[in-house]
Amino acid sequence: MSWLKQFVDLGGPSPSRAVAFTAWVAELQGLIQTGTVNRDEWNCEWKAFTMRCLNETMGARALLKPHGYAGDFEIIDAIYHSRVSEDPGQKNWDTYFHAQAAPTAVRNRKIYFQRTITNAVVSAACFDEEMPRILNIASGPGRDMHEWLCANPGLPMLFDCVELDPNAIAFASNLCAQHADRVRFHRANALRFRPQDMYHLAWSSGLFDYLNDSLFVRVLKSLLNHVLPGGEVVIGNFGSYNPSRAYMELLGDWNLIHRSPEHLRELALAAGGDEKNIRIGREPACVNLFLHVSKPSRSS
Repeated sequence: MSWLKQFVDLGGPSPSRAVAFTAWVAELQGLIQTGTVNRDEWNCEWKAFTMRCLNETMGARALLKPHGYAGDFEIIDAIYHSRVSEDPGQKNWDTYFHAQAAPTAVRNRKIYFQRTITNAVVSAACFDEEMPRILNIASGPGRDMHEWLCANPGLPMLFDCVELDPNAIAFASNLCAQHADRVRFHRANALRFRPQDMYHLAWSSGLFDYLNDSLFVRVLKSLLNHVLPGGEVVIGNFGSYNPSRAYMELLGDWNLIHRSPEHLRELALAAGGDEKNIRIGREPACVNLFLHVSKPSRSS
């Protein structure tokens, strides 16, 4: 901590000091793993230090969880925009945060979502339905939908969004207000939500990172039951390769369930998926994986 205090006084992890800070995080991880540093004591000390010295940073938002949960809609939207503190003494901390693999993967995830939506529209042209329908589970800030809708004003699409946080719904509703006829929000727990319609695509970008295997299979099975023949379920999950993991967990108390492609395939099979209809996608950083489980079309 004495080194860290001096590091803060120098302005934090500027580009020239980023390597030293990354090495410090790795050293901290080793000390905790060997029991030299107590994890609970570290968490208390780091939280107090963050509130005192780094209270306006992205790391502080992740650690303090103002909405009561990790990965809330505001921090995801801030990651999308690579927002940086206006405080000169804290700016380097945010620049470092956004340069990490995990925030980069989240920004890539938004692009992956938008491409997936476009593909769903093209695929839906083969259906008898007039309006392609997307089920968006744990929809968060809605920035990804908003951008897609603005970029594709002439393409038909109806989004049904399931979100538990009323603040997230209010934020996304306001953001997507000009597209209110194409976006509907349902305040509900995704684990208990039972759709009333059938969909061309069921998408969830960040929920399944927090679900144990049993819940993962249960929710995936439910989603598969509400996808039309020829449609698919797409689930985002951080993969086993995540260079940001120690930084996220030790300095942000942001803990995910990381899964390998093989593990995701096993869970898809357990949920009733067919091996030939399962594939794994990746965003460019190869940190965020995407489980695709498609339903055979009526003609197949």
